[in-house]
Amino acid sequence: MKPLHILSQALLIDKGVTFSRVKKLIDLAREYQETNQEIILDARAREVVRIINYEGFFDFITEYSGVRVGSFDDIRGYLQTSTKKENIAFSSDSKSKNIHPFNQTVLIRQKGKLPMLYQASDLQSLRVTHLVAIENSESFLSLDESRFESDYFVYLGGNANSLTRAFLLDKNVEFFVDYDIVSMNFYDQIAVKSKRLYIPNDLEELFVKYGNQPLYQKQCKLLKSNYSNEAMQIISLIKHYKKVLEQEIT
Repeated sequence: MKPLHILSQALLIDKGVTFSRVKKLIDLAREYQETNQEIILDARAREVVRIINYEGFFDFITEYSGVRVGSFDDIRGYLQTSTKKENIAFSSDSKSKNIHPFNQTVLIRQKGKLPMLYQASDLQSLRVTHLVAIENSESFLSLDESRFESDYFVYLGGNANSLTRAFLLDKNVEFFVDYDIVSMNFYDQIAVKSKRLYIPNDLEELFVKYGNQPLYQKQCKLLKSNYSNEAMQIISLIKHYKKVLEQEIT
């Protein structure tokens, strides 16, 4: 997408546009979310696109358009400028940015409700003892909630930030993560009150059918000599089939 098209579609989101009208921008946003392990949008077919994280959204627009923006007013200002000199004032080397807006927030979703960002002060009033921790953004947003007994779901991303880890310390947590070496290493090292893995009944069949061998080759050097009993169930499948499995498949 050209920069002006990205900016124009971003403004449509501010007006409450539905998914189909900004599909190309959503595709880019999903690419950004996967790369940065940050959720910025809730975008579903035939529904109005909702911004979950405004700071992250404008970081995304800045990175993909090459135009430094921090608000919808900035976007309107850029599109309304009439000279090259004025436009240059907005431009930036977006690749030099290293902003991670999730570092001081935890993304939590209550069953049947939309996800919400919580800061440390907000978490103190949240009465939660049991929850499901989900690694991948697509799984978090399109979760089949009926699989789980818990009413609360927390987003981990590729590597849970310090606030999320602190929040989980005194919680009973069911982990819904990738069935790969990196995630099993993470599962074993993260500290919580009690933990268990979500393991679907047909996991071995899924390994056979959808397992990813190239990713296994990249990760196999990260294998440890010892794992917990639950993690070892997954590691045994990984070693046997020489494949790993992403949680979206399940």
